[in-house]
Amino acid sequence: MKVILNVDAITGPLTGIGNYAMQLACGLPKNPNIEDFKLYSSHRWIKDADHALKANQTLASLRKNIPLKGPALKLYTWQKNLWFKNKSKPMNKDYILHSPNYLLMPFEGPSVTTIHDLSFLRYPETHPKERVELLEKQLPLSIAQADAIITDSDYIKTEVQHILGVPEDKIHVVPLGVSTNYRPHSEAESTPILKKYNLDNLKYLLSVATLEPRKNLNSLIDAYLLLPKKTREEYKLVIVGARGWLSKNLQHRIEMLVKRGDIISLGYIQIEDLPHIYSGSSGFVLPSLYEGFGLPLLEAMAAGIPVLTSTSSSLPEVAAGAAILTNANDIEDISTGMIKLLEDQKWREKAIQKGLKRAQKYSWQKCINSTIKVYQHINQFKQ
Repeated sequence: MKVILNVDAITGPLTGIGNYAMQLACGLPKNPNIEDFKLYSSHRWIKDADHALKANQTLASLRKNIPLKGPALKLYTWQKNLWFKNKSKPMNKDYILHSPNYLLMPFEGPSVTTIHDLSFLRYPETHPKERVELLEKQLPLSIAQADAIITDSDYIKTEVQHILGVPEDKIHVVPLGVSTNYRPHSEAESTPILKKYNLDNLKYLLSVATLEPRKNLNSLIDAYLLLPKKTREEYKLVIVGARGWLSKNLQHRIEMLVKRGDIISLGYIQIEDLPHIYSGSSGFVLPSLYEGFGLPLLEAMAAGIPVLTSTSSSLPEVAAGAAILTNANDIEDISTGMIKLLEDQKWREKAIQKGLKRAQKYSWQKCINSTIKVYQHINQFKQ
């Protein structure tokens, strides 16, 4: 098989979709079923995943100074599609096009798109207006063009069926993977990294999430502040994550609480350090309002720490009985769950073992193999 992968999403700092695209870009060409593999981003062909990260970083820097909003975003999208259409013409019959980030570029050959969630429809207030408008207009066209749609979870598959009206047999569930770097680390392994962030000799609760409304971090902070003073003095809340959309007020609140010494905020940290930050924590908390998958849950379970999440969206599917489930809209419920997470030793021991077993079911290699099966499926019907 010959594959073209759109790698626009590989932009630093690498988070959810960017990490997924990076894993595909690195893993797919190693599979013997892939005869030829090409990467494309913005207006040009890309050498490899590392080149994509560097090239897209330049574009991302330009966007900060010249934001793509309204007419500018529409013009850029139109121009990008035109560039690709012209450059990919010789490949229409021989290649499969895969977009790991919702929107497909025009292509006459077989194509696959990955829809990670429908937050732009379910929680439009958590996205920039121009992004919602773009997805509302362009996603139906991509769905019509696609020969197959990939979702990260059964929950999102059901939403894509019922909300977008896509036939079930067109949708393929391909769960994300978790890197083998996420595992229980010894104190000797993690201490140098923890010292780097002033976390050594400290007990802490960890939350890893982009600072944006649907991650429900305000409620998480409220729930933490409801804990008894003794508990908060023993366990600090550590928040790790880059700034996202509509995060100004949340960022201001976090900064005030950091100054008071109530919580610790590390911002975005190097991906090679993150497994040690997980492993060194006493527990992981992510009571999101909505997730298409919830990869940090798997990372935490793989690192051998107990997890608290919410009953919302795909999170119970990923947790599968290995985590405390709380009502994302009930601060007291989240706070009560935190106490159990930290103080119920029998539950902690069982949850850690369940989590480790659960995480073992997921790997990026399985994700790659399942993605290739989707390619093979559509090739079979195109021939």
